Amino acid sequence: MNKAEPSKLTFKFIRGVEGEKADHEWPDGADIVRKALAESLNAKNVAFLLGAGCSSSWVNGKEVGIPTMAPLAKEFTAAPKEGDQSFPTADERDALLKQFGIDIGAAEYARNLERLMELLFSLRFVLVRGSLGDAATSLKIVESIIKKVQTFLSAKCTNGAFANGDDTVIGLYESFYRKLVLRDRSLPRPWLFTTNYDLFNETAMDRLGLPYTNGFSGVVERRFNPATFRYPR
Repeated sequence: MNKAEPSKLTFKFIRGVEGEKADHEWPDGADIVRKALAESLNAKNVAFLLGAGCSSSWVNGKEVGIPTMAPLAKEFTAAPKEGDQSFPTADERDALLKQFGIDIGAAEYARNLERLMELLFSLRFVLVRGSLGDAATSLKIVESIIKKVQTFLSAKCTNGAFANGDDTVIGLYESFYRKLVLRDRSLPRPWLFTTNYDLFNETAMDRLGLPYTNGFSGVVERRFNPATFRYPR
């Protein structure tokens, strides 16, 4: 969404090869999207790709879901707070800048934590195989920041309003899956792909009692098994 005016939010809805060029106002324009999606559900083969933003929802100016990548990155890469060890410390940031010319607060990383992680993993790969005298010290710093990113993202995906009684986001997922259930049962089951880290999809389907296959087999000891996608459903 983009802010057209202080009191207006607009969004784009692209459909078909050509797509639509006009902006739609929120929330009135949402009816156009709902109608188009309802029509699409009648197609024989249906697949959905859920990416960043699907698990984010704002209520009364507060995030009650999981923030999208930009605000996550902005929070993590902000100037360090005195005594807070859960984010990169001033010493760690200074070491990265002096030794590798990497500024964690640079715009590229302040918008995308995955880009920062790509860089850190590449650095770790080189340092593990390096023979320079200070390689071990640098490796320790890089691994510390990697761990902090992972812990930060894990906390954002498991803690928050949604983990403390707020059903706004999970309610949206349940509503979505209820509509899928209304599809003609003679049609092939829909496919859904997501690049998100959270478990809102699985939680919603569990609550609704819907059977699904997510590529894992086993109960006590679960293992990824792509063959499950070929099992009859």
